[in-house]
Amino acid sequence: MYQYPRFNLFVLALFLMMTLTGCPGPATEETGEEADSETKEVLLEPFDAPKLADLDAQVEWEDQPVLDSLELLRERQSQEKPQVTVEEALKLKNTDQEMNEKILSALGRLPENDEQVDWGATINR
Repeated sequence: MYQYPRFNLFVLALFLMMTLTGCPGPATEETGEEADSETKEVLLEPFDAPKLADLDAQVEWEDQPVLDSLELLRERQSQEKPQVTVEEALKLKNTDQEMNEKILSALGRLPENDEQVDWGATINR
């Protein structure tokens, strides 16, 4: 018969001991009289939600228009001039903050019109 090394037997015994001792016996439950005699503290008071019509009567709407971030970026870039050309930016190495700003000023531009964009292109990452 094959003999297990002592270490394997020790691990097996430890595993069995942990699993068998972790199983408790039958749970002891309080009788109904003992549970009723204790006063239970109410943690939350009942909440009656107001009616929607009441809320609508009290609400004052604030005008917060949704702005088109693409249009805002186009406006900002129309006022800025790139620090370097695209060809020069592609030759630069991103070594510090100044170089990074130069690269972004040239390569981080929006297209001037939709004809410069291939909307059906696939991006593989």
